[in-house]
Amino acid sequence: MCRRRRRLLACICLGLLPSVLGSAAAALPHARASLDTQRVALGDPVRLRLELRYGAEHRLQPPDLAGWLGELATELPEPDPPVRRGDSTVVVYRATLQFFALGAAEVPSLSVAFATASGDTLWQSTEPLRVEVVGVREEGDEEPRDIHPPVKVPGGVPLWVVVAGSLLALGVLGGCGYYWWRRPGPAPPAPPAPPTDYAAEFLRIAALGHLDRGEVKEYYTLLADNLRRHLEQRLGVHALECTTDELVRELTATGLDAGTIAAVGEFLSTADLVKFAKLVPSLMAARRAPHLGVALVERVDRWLAQQRAAELEAAASPGEPAAASPHAQVARP
Repeated sequence: MCRRRRRLLACICLGLLPSVLGSAAAALPHARASLDTQRVALGDPVRLRLELRYGAEHRLQPPDLAGWLGELATELPEPDPPVRRGDSTVVVYRATLQFFALGAAEVPSLSVAFATASGDTLWQSTEPLRVEVVGVREEGDEEPRDIHPPVKVPGGVPLWVVVAGSLLALGVLGGCGYYWWRRPGPAPPAPPAPPTDYAAEFLRIAALGHLDRGEVKEYYTLLADNLRRHLEQRLGVHALECTTDELVRELTATGLDAGTIAAVGEFLSTADLVKFAKLVPSLMAARRAPHLGVALVERVDRWLAQQRAAELEAAASPGEPAAASPHAQVARP
């Protein structure tokens, strides 16, 4: 009786084997994409792996990886050599991605075509991949640092620190008073410093050789600071103390034309990404940046000259009331 049962069970297994093999073959081809992490900081490298598996009766048509990844990939992925696994072939693409905006980001799904021996085309699509960009990473940080407002730490100052500080302050004030009493008469005023040629300063920065040494961050810092000093000295805005967005709002209040304001914002935003998000622009764009800065300096100076000419023309016509202009508070060089 037991022998009959074993024979019956063996017959059933042999009968099911073709259907199992057929279902396994039907699972080919397939495409699968994955990331090594779903939580990153601004500019952190994220490694992407795309696996394409297909059978002997299929032929892989190379996917459009450039259109799929766009500007996310630092360079176009190259495939590993195909690997045979049983009756199937596996091709793996690897790429490094970077994200430069806070919040949720997504790598869209990719459709891959496989041609069959009969001339048909089978399409397989990967699942979309989601990534959360949560902040910035300082040097030495293991995890990304979230961007939060400053935290006030409660606590007091010891009494001995207050007493020592008061005595030190009295000593400094006494020394300053003695120096003021014994100091010699006023020295003749120093001649005023010549006005800074900000356009020439852009060209001087370009010739310092930062790009040849790979010092991209220092290079863009010098360019951005030179433009900010020019705007502060010419237009009277607080360009050195405020963020790029705050500076754009102050420039709008001066009455500067919208095209120049947008160009200034784009120039400084690119410098911010290089300094804080580790963006590495192309060498061509980096070498062109000083000339863009010279053009912005000339546009601002040309706009100021037009405003002053309009003021002089209005002052020369006393019979006509002069309209108040929004640049009345603009600083004079």
